Formats: sequence, structure tokens, C-alpha cells
Amino acid sequence: MVTPEQIDRPPRELRQAYLGGLREPQELYLEERVQAGTTWRVGARTYAVTHNHAVVEFFSEDHNPESRAALLSHLVHHSQADTILCKSFDHLLLRAALASPAVVRATGLLYRQITNSDFDSRQDIEMRPGAARDIASIAAFNDNFFADRAEIAGYIERGDLAVAEHNGDCAGCGIRTLVVVGQNVIDIGMLVAKPYRGRGIGAHIIAYLKDLSLRRGERPICGCSIDNPHSAHALVNAGFACEHLLLEITPAD
Repeated sequence: MVTPEQIDRPPRELRQAYLGGLREPQELYLEERVQAGTTWRVGARTYAVTHNHAVVEFFSEDHNPESRAALLSHLVHHSQADTILCKSFDHLLLRAALASPAVVRATGLLYRQITNSDFDSRQDIEMRPGAARDIASIAAFNDNFFADRAEIAGYIERGDLAVAEHNGDCAGCGIRTLVVVGQNVIDIGMLVAKPYRGRGIGAHIIAYLKDLSLRRGERPICGCSIDNPHSAHALVNAGFACEHLLLEITPAD
């Protein structure tokens, strides 16, 4: 079998075929790792991306399931990856990864279905665009949601951060992130200040961003860790349903 070689980025045509073949939009968590990862190519028809010893993307134009599984195994061993991160709707990768014994663990909840497209504003919460004056307040309850103040400022400058204000106080914020350049899929997320948690503000922020994206002709998606039931509850209350999972697959051999 051909030895995998490192290249600068995923081959454009192969990646377009990969993204176009997915049954649901790409997950932002994985897209960020693809952009920061190492790309491997095997011949002219197969590529993979690894990040921190995990395969985060794999695609092959080889239509033989056994050959595809062998290619994935070859790439895993050559790159010294010890896990595979796979969206449950990425059926080609899922089949290839499970062709051999493996341990599978669900780590994320992926929300792609909208169950309620309505948005009912609350009288006690004002949703408004973020401003430079909000950076300090958001940084105070950041809780590792943002990397640093510069990231907060970047979202504000792009017009992709909304603030939930309660009686003049910044109670939380929501962000919109374009997942893949050239597509109209927007990942939405929220952060609520600790004194305001448990009041439905997170769900209100997500519902607001969902409504905003839909009115702009975009497709809003979201997700959260499987270990974060509070966020999961908020996303459901905001009108989303989870039918897909982010899986961590560890080969047994």
C-alpha cells in the first residue's frame, strides 16, 4: 500500500466531495480541528486529517468498503493516531472505522433538526448587538468559552456577537460562526453569566440567534458536550432536536 504523505491542506476537489456527501452539515468542533490539523494523502483518491493524535476527517473515492477500511487503518497506524472522531452521520467513515474491533464512546450531541422556528421575545431580556464596552463584562464570566479578549472583540467587530441584557447588566451572550467558507451553515452558541443561569436565558439566546439566522436565509446548527446536560436542555428548549452524535472510536488493536 502507498505510504501516506503529508501535504499542506486537504485536496480541494476531494474535500468538496466529502462535504457534499455528508447527510448533515459539518460540525464546527471538527472543522476547527481540520483547519489546525495535519493532512495526509494516500495516492490521488484518499486523504485524512489528524489533530492531537486523532483522525478528525477521512475521505476516499475508493468505493470498496474493505479497501476503504484498509486505507483508514493504514493511515491510523502511519500517523500514530490513537482515536477517530466521527460524526454519526458520516457513514463512510463510521463503516470504515468499525470494520475492525473498536471501543466507541459518544462525546458530543449534534443538533441539526429544528423543531420550533418561532422566537418569542422576553420583556425582561433585551437582545442587542455586542459592543466594545461589553468585552470586560463577558471576559469576567468567560469560563473558557472564548480563548481570550481578542476573540470576543473579533466576534463583536464582525457583528456576530449578541448580548442578552437584563436591567442594564450583561447576563449572557451568543455567537454565530460560519462553519465552512462558501456555505450558509452557521453554528450558534451561548454563554450565560453564573448569576443568571437556570433562568432560561441560554435557551432565549439560542432561539434569538436561530431566528436571526433563518431570517437571513442561513441554516443554524449547534452542539454541546454529552457531559453538559444544562446546555443540552437549553438547546432543546430553544427549538432544536438531537438526532446525531459525535463519536470517539478507539481501535482495539
